[in-house]
Amino acid sequence: MRHPKIALLAGLLLPLLAALVFRAGVAHAAAAQSCAWQAIPAPNPSGDDQVNAIAATSETPAWIVGSYYTSSNDVQTLIEHWNGSQWSIVPSPNATQYDELDAVTALSATDAWAVGVAYTSTNATPLTEHWNGTQWSLIPSPTQGNGFLNGVTALTSTDVWAVGGQLIEHWNGTSWQAVKSPPPPSGYSYQLTAVAASSASSVWAVGELDSSQGFWTWIEHWNGTSWSVVKSPTLSSSSLHGVAASSANDVWAVGYASGNTLIEHWNGTKWSVVTSPSSGELDGVAVFSATDAWTVGWYGSFETLTEHWNGTSWSVVSSPNPGGYDRLSGVAVVPGSNQVWAEGIQAAPTGNYQILTELYC
Repeated sequence: MRHPKIALLAGLLLPLLAALVFRAGVAHAAAAQSCAWQAIPAPNPSGDDQVNAIAATSETPAWIVGSYYTSSNDVQTLIEHWNGSQWSIVPSPNATQYDELDAVTALSATDAWAVGVAYTSTNATPLTEHWNGTQWSLIPSPTQGNGFLNGVTALTSTDVWAVGGQLIEHWNGTSWQAVKSPPPPSGYSYQLTAVAASSASSVWAVGELDSSQGFWTWIEHWNGTSWSVVKSPTLSSSSLHGVAASSANDVWAVGYASGNTLIEHWNGTKWSVVTSPSSGELDGVAVFSATDAWTVGWYGSFETLTEHWNGTSWSVVSSPNPGGYDRLSGVAVVPGSNQVWAEGIQAAPTGNYQILTELYC
């Protein structure tokens, strides 16, 4: 998508709560009643910066990635790290004068990936970077022609997926390799925007199918051997921007349809639309469990939007709007905690964009 621990109930309930063994879903439900979103400052290297994605492995290490404008008006990669108390900029390499990072995933404090695009005067090339615990480094991508990457997810250090446009790539621990993706119907094209995995034999990629007549949601699935198209509800003017999975039978995809937020759910058999309580657009989704999920985006005149799933329904949760133009594009749940991160952009007094990060609980 992108917090101190939730305080326990006081008084006589404290000994009782300490003695109980809570299931994760119950603990998170209690947190949802006691926590609130708060804006957390993050450094801005220039007057026009933005981040596009967030990832977290625990309460201490978290990452946000994006881009910023240099004094010479070049666009360069931007990576920031959360150490448990503050965000700080971490040096990141660039392949050209115009590079940006659009997605990030982390396995541990010493193993993270960020992907995006490097622009030249003639084309766009996929950009992949890796964190080894000490530094970020460029890793060659197999596609040297036009191409870009919008999403990345990691199961293990030898099983990482990245998607963008009609491109799917896989990291096997040694190199990135292009993997065949299903062709679109005749007269159509598609764009993949996000990817998520629950196991090596269940990976999902989502995006948008385009033609001169309009655009619709597009979903693909990896079964451990090949990618195939999976039917999703047919809605006019619809697109999917984020996907997250807690199991093979619990997958969420979010986006928009005809000016309204769109949420779809996979129950192991089919995709179906689930009621969303707000208009606007959803761009990121993250899952704790089958009864605890989050999605973020924007609504109205560009105000932040966060929604929470309690196992029965989605509801809007109030979130800060520190600028005159605010939107959230990514969200990440922190494993083993009640914390949730969200990231996006806010309008600076100059009218340019600045980084927005928010923490729940």
